[in-house]
Amino acid sequence: MPSPQWERRNAAARAAGYRNYYDYRAHGYGKRPAEAPQYRGGELERLRGHRGGADLQRAVDRHSLVIFHNADRDAQGRFKWVELAVIDRKGNERIYRLTGEHLRGKNLRKLLKDMEKTGAVMQPVKAYLTKRGGGK
Repeated sequence: MPSPQWERRNAAARAAGYRNYYDYRAHGYGKRPAEAPQYRGGELERLRGHRGGADLQRAVDRHSLVIFHNADRDAQGRFKWVELAVIDRKGNERIYRLTGEHLRGKNLRKLLKDMEKTGAVMQPVKAYLTKRGGGK
């Protein structure tokens, strides 16, 4: 159930003509009118405040190099978060932080398998995340 604060934000955004608070954020926190297109790409990611698993999957293709970047674990050895660097064919690097459900057992295995299917070079990532306690 959404928090009262979130409901207030949604109500204010709808009163201003946006679909919801997310739509308001995706329009630059009201800098663009509701009928204008949302921001896209990196600007949208910045406005949302994160890059999610779907963003990571879209960024990875057969020309990508995916590198394990950093991680933190809890007292039981489970990942709290994992950062992966994706380097594209032009040499541009972006960091993606996975948290929560993306790191849970079958979800992590599916994400790795889906990225592997693209043909991206990512063996060090798979080895680290699967042989050292990933996805517990």
